[in-house]
Amino acid sequence: MMNYQPENFADRIEQIALVENMLTSFGRGGSRVILVEGERGLGKTWLALHMHRTILSQKERVKSLLILMMSPPEITTAPGEYHLPSLASQKSESREIQQQIQDLLEWMANELKVSLPPNPVLDEICDRIIQKIKSDEFTRYWLLLDSVYESPWEFVEAFETVFLMRFLALPNAFLWASGRGKPYPWKTPEATRAQICPLEPFNEDGLKEQLQKMGFTGTELEERLEWVKELGAGIPLLTHTLVQETEKNQALEKAVQVLLEFLPGEKRQEIRSYLEPLSVLDGFREEEMAYLLKGDEDSVSLPLPKVRTIRDALLQVFLIRWENSRFVLDRPLQKVLQEYLRVCKPEQWEMWNRRMIKYFEEQMSSPAFRKYENFLKKKIEYHRHLLGGNENTPIATATSVPGQGIL
Repeated sequence: MMNYQPENFADRIEQIALVENMLTSFGRGGSRVILVEGERGLGKTWLALHMHRTILSQKERVKSLLILMMSPPEITTAPGEYHLPSLASQKSESREIQQQIQDLLEWMANELKVSLPPNPVLDEICDRIIQKIKSDEFTRYWLLLDSVYESPWEFVEAFETVFLMRFLALPNAFLWASGRGKPYPWKTPEATRAQICPLEPFNEDGLKEQLQKMGFTGTELEERLEWVKELGAGIPLLTHTLVQETEKNQALEKAVQVLLEFLPGEKRQEIRSYLEPLSVLDGFREEEMAYLLKGDEDSVSLPLPKVRTIRDALLQVFLIRWENSRFVLDRPLQKVLQEYLRVCKPEQWEMWNRRMIKYFEEQMSSPAFRKYENFLKKKIEYHRHLLGGNENTPIATATSVPGQGIL
């Protein structure tokens, strides 16, 4: 992720309008909490930065504080921003969580010019911040929390109990929280009535605006627009990455790297080795994982304890989730990985799809699976479609993929 640049910010008109409406309806009741949800690459952190640095900073009698709970280290914090760079990797004990919250609240007190006694305890800091906000009743105080869902819920729960419940009980307090993955189960009454604001990929107009702000015009703009529409699926982060390359294989490799750059370096390659084969699946359970991830065609399926270790590792970094009675990959990542395999690793792409065709055909031939025949047929058709229409159709290569060489 690159540093936020306001001149390159595009689209998200609906989300900005929602904040504007909350500001203008201040004092008339209604929700004061916005929960922004979306998958990796859709611009949740950029949107939070834009709200804090550009939108709210220009409003009269508005004070905003932004807490970046899992932001990449390359983001440079500005006034009113607090960075928790190591929070996600910690399995904190209660006393460590309390210390983290105390450090955070002391920072908030300093930003709000709240005087504290020497060596204050946690309750004293919280009391004085709340009293400051309560006494300044005509100023609207916004607290923006980025990457809440991905953060350790023990920390979020403790922060909610210690501070957020009291903060949101004040009529001039507002909360913006963003995240991906399983939503955090808020206990604060105001948060349970939040306005849910899902981020969607850019449509063609949004992509065009993004490219124009990056300096593309005329014929080059139209060519780049086709390039990112084909490969980027409207994901702003991928658009920014893809337009910097002119060769499709290089662009796809870079896109995969960008989507996985948040993973610790020592784990990145191992996790990628699981994600590549799993990307061919239209949802999966442990049994499909065990069969697909085995070493070769003559090997037995992976033992389920090993599969569950892999599953838990992917769940921990929010790259898969449970949806409609199956696990699914992060959608932008799956699309990019599928295109990457077609172009850069066609042999593996074919092998993994044919392996799953065989798997589902074997199930169809078993009397135990007879009642699932229609379901299994759809699975087989899905993988044949990925191979180009039927299982004997040659798959695309780097030189035959539609759109190759348009730049």
